[in-house]
Amino acid sequence: MRLLRIVVPIFLLLTGCALQQKTIDDIQLIQVLGYDWKDGEYRGTAIFPMYSPDKQETFRLITSSSKTGREILAIMNNKSDKPIEVGQMRTLLIGEALAEKGISTLISTLYRDSNVGNMTKIAVVEDAEHMLVERWKKKSSVDLYISNILRQNEETENLPITNLHTFTYQMWDWGEDPYLPYLTMDKQAVKVDGLALFDHYKLVTKIDERDTFIFMLLNKGSEEGIYESSFSARGKKGNVVIYDIATKKIMKLQKEGAHRKITIHLKIKGEIKEYPTWFDLQKDVGVLEKNVEKHISNHAMELLTFFQKKNIDPLGFGSYLDSKIRHYDEKQYKKDYQNLTFDVKTDVDIFHSGVIE
Repeated sequence: MRLLRIVVPIFLLLTGCALQQKTIDDIQLIQVLGYDWKDGEYRGTAIFPMYSPDKQETFRLITSSSKTGREILAIMNNKSDKPIEVGQMRTLLIGEALAEKGISTLISTLYRDSNVGNMTKIAVVEDAEHMLVERWKKKSSVDLYISNILRQNEETENLPITNLHTFTYQMWDWGEDPYLPYLTMDKQAVKVDGLALFDHYKLVTKIDERDTFIFMLLNKGSEEGIYESSFSARGKKGNVVIYDIATKKIMKLQKEGAHRKITIHLKIKGEIKEYPTWFDLQKDVGVLEKNVEKHISNHAMELLTFFQKKNIDPLGFGSYLDSKIRHYDEKQYKKDYQNLTFDVKTDVDIFHSGVIE
């Protein structure tokens, strides 16, 4: 009898939990959500899949406007024949105007929502509503299309890994400013067009794809990057493409008078696979290595100077100094950052293989 008294309440508890579960037929699962700032208020655009009795998948698009970002979902819910849920949201798009205004409240609200996954991908676009409407017109795989683009570019190291968790952490960490992928439309296709760079929670500037490659080298290195460079040797000019670029980054901190200097040493290995017919693998590789070393070092220095002028630190030098200097804090860093000097040294080792163009 004692065993029965224990088992029965547990059975009833489990039964009660089962009754609260929601089936996919009873709810609308938003998988792509966009936020813009238009006419002095938030503009939200959501896409979610719909399934017909014959198992055909279609997509529905809902838009709404509100003075607060959180109320967007409530208004969308009023327009839907089924309750709207965000538990399956894969991608969050932020319009450029909203990103420039600041997204701390929006991001913090979503981060605190237990239904929103921390691994949700985020990207900045010129106009989130326009991009989602254009993709919705295509009527095919809207829910996976953008998230797959971001995932694929992260895996091939065209982009750093970013998501709701990384952005939120960087947004409140004084030692490193956030960054997000920047997407544009090419007709009705979506493409990665560099990185959007923030000062805490406000968009400050963007960098293009070539700058993003250098950013990746300076950030956490690379294992399989691709680099294209113009090249001249023996009075001839052409282009070469270096694949499978693996980079090791070493940083050293020095004190020069009242200022601090950070030396960044990049050790790069790559495989040359495309080169002009006149290129001699024995005679010209050494010249090519020196050419690439100079170009990457100069480009990196230009990028670092650009970041200082914009007063942003997406590479996390604040965190680096904090790890090297005792009792270092944000107040001291604000004084130091503009006066930091950098030196980038690059060593390139190119292997011989590939095809002749």
